[in-house]
Amino acid sequence: MWEEIKTEYITTQTSYKKLAEKYGVSPGTVADRGRFERWGEERRKYLQKTVQKSLDKIGDQQAENLVRVDALADQLLDKLGQAIDELDMTVVRHKEKEKTEEKETLIEYEEFKPGGVVDRKALRQLAASLKDLKQIKAIQSELDKLEQEARIESLRRRMEQEDDGGVVIALEGDVAGFAQ
Repeated sequence: MWEEIKTEYITTQTSYKKLAEKYGVSPGTVADRGRFERWGEERRKYLQKTVQKSLDKIGDQQAENLVRVDALADQLLDKLGQAIDELDMTVVRHKEKEKTEEKETLIEYEEFKPGGVVDRKALRQLAASLKDLKQIKAIQSELDKLEQEARIESLRRRMEQEDDGGVVIALEGDVAGFAQ
């Protein structure tokens, strides 16, 4: 029974008083045993480990997202380069009939030839796309930073709202004491 009470105390936000009520034990006995076996210290270590795992998982997900955004941005940049190369090209469409003994087939294809008039509207659209791409890459890193800070703050607030007020963890490495 004591191992069960200890595990529940360490891994949840419940208080000694609530555990005593749940297991039909004196609150003083639970508190004495908790202090003697240093359950508070074990809870702090458990919470720190849990927070670190959460932060690692968030960091891994953000890293994956950044890799995906970079890959898509590179693809878009390639397409923009191709579109820019084609801006001053003239498209010549060809249609040819190919006859065989059995059937007649119409073959259509396009050929790009240098020269021609530059499509100014397309040029403006490409310039705007390039500008947007540049902003996306700059904003993405700032948004990731803000999102991570918000998640850290959320985790910090959750830990500070423990029922018995026993655990407060500062993620920068400052660990506050326990009030039991």
